[in-house]
Amino acid sequence: MLMYDLYPPIFINDAPQKKEYIATLSNSFKGLLKNPHKWNDYTEQFFKQELDRLLVNAQLLYESINPIDINREKNIINQQ
Repeated sequence: MLMYDLYPPIFINDAPQKKEYIATLSNSFKGLLKNPHKWNDYTEQFFKQELDRLLVNAQLLYESINPIDINREKNIINQQ
């Protein structure tokens, strides 16, 4: 659903994270229904959690891809 609006996908690693995600998102929507033009504490918390998740997953992605790039560069140098 997020990707339809060009938001990155969410990666949730375990059951406690999933429970926290659902609870925070639910509370955020409840607050937004009461006052749709103002972020509430849950909305702020939700986006903080998502940014933290994106940073962790970006670091994991970098750590898995960087060795591939290093090997690619070594191969290019060795072929020259």
